[in-house]
Amino acid sequence: SSINVSSVGTYTVTQSVNGCSSSPATGDAAPKEIPSAPTVSVVNNCESSILSASDFTGLLLWNNGVTSSSISVSAAGAYFVTQTINGCISTEGSGIADPKTTPAAPIVIVANNCGSSVLTAPGITGSLLWSTGETTESITVTTGGTYTVTQTVGGCASAGGNGIATPILIPPAPIV
Repeated sequence: SSINVSSVGTYTVTQSVNGCSSSPATGDAAPKEIPSAPTVSVVNNCESSILSASDFTGLLLWNNGVTSSSISVSAAGAYFVTQTINGCISTEGSGIADPKTTPAAPIVIVANNCGSSVLTAPGITGSLLWSTGETTESITVTTGGTYTVTQTVGGCASAGGNGIATPILIPPAPIV
């Protein structure tokens, strides 16, 4: 009593009863086209990823329920988006989010010596930047105060680690 067609066209049908055939009836079929999957691009930032859909004309729906063309996520994993045109839903476009991790603040060890203090940030895997502008693991200062160091790994900078330098004063030479 029915057929399923995927091509546009005019289709005819007849019925036969007791060897007698009816005149043909016609129907025009115009199947809706299934839209293509949106293309997804991913930019992984520090602590978040931005996934953006392109190559679409319909309404979007991401697997997290968002309907905008871009989403920002903090959890790593696969994200999917479909588009709907004239009630037809596309296959899924997908992207893999892998946000970069912000490194921990460096721990600063301070050795106060006579006339100077040595501040060290041991065990760092990235590049360092001290508040003095130096980029080495250890710095030597002669002025007391708080010194800060950050580490950068994969383009992500940590919070500052602090060390308080209090160089031991060198007593003046005795008068003879």
